[in-house]
Amino acid sequence: MRISDSETSAGRDTVSRVALVLEAVSEHPLGIGLTDLTAATGMKKATVYRIAERLVAHHLLQQTVHGYQLGLRFFEWSRNVPVTRILRAAALPLMAQLASRTGLTVELAVYEGGDMVVVERIPGHVVDTSALPDRRPAAHTSTGLAILAFSSPKVVNGALASAEAAGRPVAPAILESELAVVRKNRVARDTGRYDRRWGAAAAPVVATAYLGTEDFPACAALCVIGPANTPHVDRATPLVRDAARQLSHELSTIPSHPDEEWPVPVVPRGT
Repeated sequence: MRISDSETSAGRDTVSRVALVLEAVSEHPLGIGLTDLTAATGMKKATVYRIAERLVAHHLLQQTVHGYQLGLRFFEWSRNVPVTRILRAAALPLMAQLASRTGLTVELAVYEGGDMVVVERIPGHVVDTSALPDRRPAAHTSTGLAILAFSSPKVVNGALASAEAAGRPVAPAILESELAVVRKNRVARDTGRYDRRWGAAAAPVVATAYLGTEDFPACAALCVIGPANTPHVDRATPLVRDAARQLSHELSTIPSHPDEEWPVPVVPRGT
């Protein structure tokens, strides 16, 4: 993301400017220098320097010989994000069992801004899927179909708009037909729209009392990935559906109030 000329002249609020700096730094885990950071954000060098130095003071960035990097405060905070603290903790044993039984790559993904974001992955031994990105368009993937089938029309329209903006539009009628099949079978099969090399099956994790909302009754999706045009994914499909159903049940038993006992303790803020 980069600030536009119109936004530069009109000004941007402080939070948006800080977010731009953090996003740019996050894309360079080994570090990014001030000059490159300025170019990446499109802001004035003095402004970027001032923001970066304040973030260093608050341990949100750290400065090394390689430039600015994300600070340890993010690592501390990340362990308290519900996706990390609860969802992944509940899903990992089921994912490990699924990977062991199928030999396929197993992913846990959540919806964010028209895309599916992989929050946990266990590689399989049948095929190397390490080149797959952690963020993929919802309207083009089995995990996305699994989520969208149990989401509000507003979310579905958002995914369609995101796909069109990315230059990979999907006809609404085609998507709705696919979602109807997912609702019936409680499992989504890969359409081949994203990458024809892979076959995949995904099932929704429906737990409204946990992360789900009126817009997102399905809070996540479990998925297995293998080579296309092989029987591996076919054999694994009912196992994925069963694992997602079990995870949905387990999440529904988690207390909904923060003062109740959680399965994973909250990590306190460091000094």
